[in-house]
Amino acid sequence: MVLIYWVALILDATGGHCMKTLNLLLLLAALLLSSGSASGAQSSSLEGTWYVGGDRGQVARITNNRGRLEARNENGDTSRLEYNGRSRVRALDWGGITGEIRGNRIDWSNNTYWSKVQSSVTRYSNLEGAWYVGGDRSQVTSITNNRGRLEARNERGETSRLEYDGRSRVRALDWGGITGEIRGNRIDWSNNTYWSRSQSSVTSYSNLEGTWYVGGDRDKVARITNDRGRLAARNERGDTSRLDYNGRGRVRALDWGGITGEIRSDQIAWSNNTYWTRRPRR
Repeated sequence: MVLIYWVALILDATGGHCMKTLNLLLLLAALLLSSGSASGAQSSSLEGTWYVGGDRGQVARITNNRGRLEARNENGDTSRLEYNGRSRVRALDWGGITGEIRGNRIDWSNNTYWSKVQSSVTRYSNLEGAWYVGGDRSQVTSITNNRGRLEARNERGETSRLEYDGRSRVRALDWGGITGEIRGNRIDWSNNTYWSRSQSSVTSYSNLEGTWYVGGDRDKVARITNDRGRLAARNERGDTSRLDYNGRGRVRALDWGGITGEIRSDQIAWSNNTYWTRRPRR
């Protein structure tokens, strides 16, 4: 603006025939000011205090230094912040993770979120408490919440930090990053196991347990047994394998190279192009 002021003085001294040029310069200045004002107004919705996962004990901030945005997370780490002027930010110094701005919330691409709204303790009532592997009450697991930091403990006592997207998916960071889909009172894990809120003294797999015939041949007998919810398969040669069941229509033989089987009523079609039937056919 100082430059345009001096240009105006020169033009005034040289005469009115240059007024068109002056008008253009003034219009340009107005547009630049308008653009800067709009950009500032838009970024103002980002500036200030944020709470990681809505937890008031985990404070983050976004600051604006003459148009240069910077984010500071709950650990004190900082990153330059790129803003597209609409609904997306990018943290340049945090691996380039992006954030979608949705009102008073930023949903980050690493499955965390920041909220303008705080609570004393973030609650995950649909997740916290006891769970049972495959519904077996002898295989107890749990999910705990320590000031918004979720932790899962499996039936062997092993623990993992748990990431929750706030909707229907969790990720166990210390168990190889396996994910879980939350479906009411059940979590279906990506390793073909599931946890259930409901328990039973012994999980029943009546559609699996008992005698099977390899290729329908009465001379090739296989079996599936259930020891307190732990399934095992024995083939026609006497080889055994632990069996993973997803609770719907698929099994996985952990000790036979991880082959899978599709359960189709009275038949299991295995991924190695063999099949077992409930009744012998010859």
